[in-house]
Amino acid sequence: MELEPDFVLDAGWFEKTFARFAAVSTKSVEELLKDQARLFVIDAIRVTPPFHQGVGQNATTAKKAGEKSISANLNRLFMGKDLVGSRRITHLFGRTDMPGLPYIVPAKERFPDVQGIYDEEKEKARLRAQRGMRFWQKQIPVSRVKARRIYRAEVKKVGWLAGGWNTAAMALGAGSKIPAFVRRHASAPGQVQIDFKPHRLRIVLVNQVKYADHVGGLQKRAGFALRKRADAMTLQIPRLIRAAERELRN
Repeated sequence: MELEPDFVLDAGWFEKTFARFAAVSTKSVEELLKDQARLFVIDAIRVTPPFHQGVGQNATTAKKAGEKSISANLNRLFMGKDLVGSRRITHLFGRTDMPGLPYIVPAKERFPDVQGIYDEEKEKARLRAQRGMRFWQKQIPVSRVKARRIYRAEVKKVGWLAGGWNTAAMALGAGSKIPAFVRRHASAPGQVQIDFKPHRLRIVLVNQVKYADHVGGLQKRAGFALRKRADAMTLQIPRLIRAAERELRN
């Protein structure tokens, strides 16, 4: 059964560059295609959030950016408060001389389901294909302990989206090039299919993280990674031609 991705990059220009590259290389077309697929998936990881689209951002910076984004979302959504189990009432009906004052009464959280609120807002952001979260007009006062618990859980997920490329990277021999915070998500869903037949060579790489198609610009980022591969091959073609000419002279 053939693996079909949700979107296919318009890569006619890549195929033309690859054909010129293969024509002057000493490797087989199959080897070259696997090489380019391996290099592509490394680049794809490096442009998938929390990485920026582009080059030069290291893994530590990207991981910190993802953690900072989570902290910013939580701080805009919630106002963390140190809640206590009781509160002291010193006024009753505007008077301070009522019998029994001050009263000590149990304190209740106004918004006890902090996790539920966060999950709902996060899902709305995914459906709107937004990287950030849209927030209520005012911060919601919640337990600081509960907000911190969410933060600790969320930062462990940084790299999950990029982890959807892990299966392909490992199958193509690029495991050592995967940043640690992405490699830790070995269970992130993804697939790879290598299908070499006479007259057709095909490698399909799929990131199957469920919200991948809700991440704005992800297809453009994949296109950027493919363009990088084509540019690299274009730069190598003159060198390969010169090497072939020297071989003929010798």
